[in-house]
Amino acid sequence: ESASPSASASPTKKPATGTKATTPPSALSYQEAVKKYGGNRIQFDLRCQATPNQLVIKAGTAIMLDNRIGGARTISIGTVKYAVAAQSYRIVTPTSSTLPATLLIDCGSAQNVGRIVIQR
Repeated sequence: ESASPSASASPTKKPATGTKATTPPSALSYQEAVKKYGGNRIQFDLRCQATPNQLVIKAGTAIMLDNRIGGARTISIGTVKYAVAAQSYRIVTPTSSTLPATLLIDCGSAQNVGRIVIQR
């Protein structure tokens, strides 16, 4: 398992005073994010299983990684790792240099819990 961080996984905004850098600031409440990203949301349960376990998106589409447990976890899409706080979510835009592409999803120590297919 690669532990190398990726620059594209880091938010470009500076966190507000008193917040942790691993939790990017978000203008949306959880309910607003669920409504906005609806069909482009992947929820991770207690065992790190992804629902749905396959998502097909167009290039440039943002998705919601939804962590419903009481502990922070690292979710990887392809080679990019994202830290998602406990009972929180993260909005990310999966990318690939070649399209179409299939990116595997890992959650914590659980590997290949899902896949994202990126189309042109």
